[in-house]
Amino acid sequence: MSSQPSLLLQQTLENEVKLLTSFTELLQQETILLLGEHDNETLHQVTQLKNQYAEQLAHLNDQREHALTALQVSNSAAGLQQAASQFPDLVPLVEQLHSLAEQAKLANEQNGLLIDTYLQYNQQALDALAQAMQPVEQVYDARGKASLQRSQPRASIKA
Repeated sequence: MSSQPSLLLQQTLENEVKLLTSFTELLQQETILLLGEHDNETLHQVTQLKNQYAEQLAHLNDQREHALTALQVSNSAAGLQQAASQFPDLVPLVEQLHSLAEQAKLANEQNGLLIDTYLQYNQQALDALAQAMQPVEQVYDARGKASLQRSQPRASIKA
């Protein structure tokens, strides 16, 4: 086997580790924003940067697939381990890549849960405001006592 594909794989793994490190740090910043006071513009900028990182990671994944194919191993975790066993210099990079990928996955899932919680809270607040905005009408009971009630939308019946 040529050392050229192994060198390409090493460079690709080094770039993936750098990018995943930045991505993980960005996810940590996003967590801090979500847990504290934040503005939508800052969160929007973080989302844009996350999308850019995702595109770059996809490009690096294509490069890794090309290098692994040139080494005649599959583009999978097992293939990456097989390449690392053939080229021991790759072992620390492969281990670091797996560790960072797991960290990024967990942080992204946690942030997703925080965002879902905010969305549910906001929907409940909007529903409460919509309910409060319905007109109030004075209704009389059987004894003539007045009370205020929110008017309900009336169903129309067509004959």
